[in-house]
Amino acid sequence: MMVKCIDCFHFQVCTEYRTAFWGHKAQIDSKIINADPSICPYFIARSQLINLPCKTGDKIYFAKKRNYEYATITDVFVRREDTYFTWRAIYYDYDREFRTVEFVETGTFIQSDIGRTIFFTPEEAEQALKERDD
Repeated sequence: MMVKCIDCFHFQVCTEYRTAFWGHKAQIDSKIINADPSICPYFIARSQLINLPCKTGDKIYFAKKRNYEYATITDVFVRREDTYFTWRAIYYDYDREFRTVEFVETGTFIQSDIGRTIFFTPEEAEQALKERDD
């Protein structure tokens, strides 16, 4: 099967750009759909992309012993056969003089942890705690 421009991740944007630049959308669409992607330096096959369940900046929840806590995803990276997510949580507490002290905790989890120990809503984390107690 021959790969065509329509199989590219950028196809929609490319079509809109060419239409805005040259006009005649229908004429351009037929040329682009059947074009050879080997001449395009920006071609990325859709089959090469990974759909991630979350992104940098998303809030995650994880079940602790008796309650759940939340953190923010700070980085996403792929190594070998797994996708890793780095998170950061900031906690506030008081020292002996009752001054506010900031604690920063960081950690990493893999994609298969999602739904087992990592959740996207507090309700899912609470449900996991209840199931663990039962």
